[in-house]
Amino acid sequence: MGIVYRHQKQEPLTIEEMDGNFANLDERVKNLETKPPLAEGIANVAQEGDQLMILGSRGVYSCLVPHTSTDFQQDQGNWALVFEV
Repeated sequence: MGIVYRHQKQEPLTIEEMDGNFANLDERVKNLETKPPLAEGIANVAQEGDQLMILGSRGVYSCLVPHTSTDFQQDQGNWALVFEV
């Protein structure tokens, strides 16, 4: 059973619907606890011109701004997925 939303039903949820929502969420949490998603690994790091390319297990990432520091402290928001593997 999926989650029942009050705004879609346009009336209050019944006790059974609320219990069903909690049961659904509880099952999802249990699944995540027993089978957590795999972390992304780094397969390769390469430089192409002034761009740093990181090949991860889920895609290739490239920084969107020029690197101005040898300490490599770029804002995480400047990274973009180039393509997914």
